[in-house]
Parts: sequence; structure tokens; C-alpha cells
Amino acid sequence: MTDAVHAAPHLRPARVDDLDSVLTWPADATACRRWAGPRLPFPTTANTAWMTLEASPENSFALVDGEGELLGFGQLLERDYRVVHLARLIVAPAHRGRGLGRVLCRALSDRARDAFAARRLTLNVYADNHTALSLYRSLGFTELLRNEAGDVIFMSLVLSLR
Repeated sequence: MTDAVHAAPHLRPARVDDLDSVLTWPADATACRRWAGPRLPFPTTANTAWMTLEASPENSFALVDGEGELLGFGQLLERDYRVVHLARLIVAPAHRGRGLGRVLCRALSDRARDAFAARRLTLNVYADNHTALSLYRSLGFTELLRNEAGDVIFMSLVLSLR
């Protein structure tokens, strides 16, 4: 076996064609809306999603294994001076439950710190997404506020200096 097969999952800049796979991961229109927000039509194409999500190789990342298999996707969106928002985090259904959400969040956090000089990360999560909430809390994110309906939680994490 080659070293690439045993390589840890890592981030690479996302490409439009990654969305061909990612768009199959949400099971239906509701799941797609919860992942990508209300502006993305369902179903849609990779090109439409890339444009609608304002994706670019600078702000969108693919989590891949040593063989290049797509395991997850996420975006880093600059919001304010040294504040970066983690958005559209998703792990491939076949790879869930293996700790890849944690790997994805940590890798994106490192990228935000290194590429954007971020000192704070933010994210939104649905209050009934208990798995994601547990993960984010275990990573140190804290709840700042909820939307008016109470179903979306805005969370924040202060990044430590290296």
C-alpha cells in the first residue's frame, strides 16, 4: 500500500465538480435548505450551486482522503476583521459517524487562522441538529443567540494564538 492510502483526511480547494457529489448528499429539498440555505434551488446543478453559494477555491474546501475520495465540504466566509464564518459544513452520508465532522471543523479552523488571520469563528446550526450541536460544543463553540423562531443557533469560538 502507498502512503497516500494511509494519509489522513485533508483539505484541498473545492472545485465546481465536487458539488456534483455534494449535491447528492442532502436527501431532499428540506435537507438541502438546511445545509445550503434558502437561496439554493432544489434540485440544482453544480454550476448553479457554485454561483449561488458564491463559492471559490479561496473560500470553499473539500475534505478528501489519501486517495482523493471526497469526504466532506465546507466554506469559510469572511464576516468582519478577523472573524470568519464556517458555512455549509457537510460530511458524505457513507462516512458519517467516523469523526470526520470534527476533522473537517478542525481543518477549516486551521485554514481560517492561517489564511485569514481569524481570531474568531462563527457558525449557524439548527437547534434540533443534536449531533452537530454536540460536536460544535465539544470544539469550544458557545451559543451567542438564536433567531426569532428559536430554531437556529448562532455560535462562536475564539481561536487561540499559535
